[in-house]
Amino acid sequence: MDTKVCISCGQDLPLTEYWFQNKSLGKLWASCRKCASYHRVYGVYPNGDRIIKPLYKTCRACGLTFPLNAEHFPINMTRVDRYGHPLVVYRSLCKTCRARGRRKSNVEERHMNAWALLQNKIRAMKELSPDLACCRCGFQGHPSAFDFHHLDPVKKESAIARLLRQRRFLTEKQWTRVLAELLGCVLLCRNCHSVIHCSVLEDGSPNPDYVHTTKGPLVQYP
Repeated sequence: MDTKVCISCGQDLPLTEYWFQNKSLGKLWASCRKCASYHRVYGVYPNGDRIIKPLYKTCRACGLTFPLNAEHFPINMTRVDRYGHPLVVYRSLCKTCRARGRRKSNVEERHMNAWALLQNKIRAMKELSPDLACCRCGFQGHPSAFDFHHLDPVKKESAIARLLRQRRFLTEKQWTRVLAELLGCVLLCRNCHSVIHCSVLEDGSPNPDYVHTTKGPLVQYP
């Protein structure tokens, strides 16, 4: 005898225990007669749901079938229907496939963010030095080896690196703020920038170019 599992009560019942949804096509209801009758009278199924929920779900990526619960499928949203009953909507990908795709997308996302930040930094560096060279030693190299040094730390309102990381593509208003901050800066390589912020030299004598982060003498470079 052919049987079918009721997705409301979970019992394996013969086909005679189901009503026809379309008799010409031989299509039966997903819930048995007892559960359907209970729903007609009380408005809910015996398990307390107002809608029929499948017991299993097939992952759209790997094609494997798992029990429909939060252990195998992440929850997309939890909302409340018009009757005040909670409705849980699960995502179409299982947790394994979703984690695999998230790792791949995170790598691509970090790559795009790093590339956009580098382009913003090159654009700001060209405002100070068109040849992208250190104004103290003349070093030319990768843009990540350069820093923006404020000549007067007291007038420093924000770090330029923080302004460049606001978003991938800066708006005109954000770029105007970057240009205003660049007026009091010079382009230095990280070696020279570290030397300037060191208070002593190798022989122990005071560094004449020392500039503290909050106060100190102004440093002028040609």
